Amino acid sequence: MTAPLKVITWVAIRDTCEMTATLHPTDDQIDFIIGPTTDAFEFGFDRPSLRRFIDLAQTSLARLDAGQAISSAQSSAAQG
Repeated sequence: MTAPLKVITWVAIRDTCEMTATLHPTDDQIDFIIGPTTDAFEFGFDRPSLRRFIDLAQTSLARLDAGQAISSAQSSAAQG
C-alpha cells in the first residue's frame, strides 16, 4: 500500500527550462525531468495520475488563457 504524496516544495518552470521524459513501460510510469541533469527536479506519473494531471493542466491553461483575454480586452478598452 502506498501513502498519499507528502512532499512540500515549490518549483517554477519557465519557458526556457529544459524538460525531458523517460518512459518506463514495464512499470506503467513516465518520469519527467525538469532542469539540467546536474540539478534536475524529477517527478513520475502512472497512467491514471498522468491523465488526471493532463486534465487539470488543460483546464488550468484554458482559465489562464481566458484571464489573459479578459485582461487584454480591459487594457484595450482603457487605452481606447
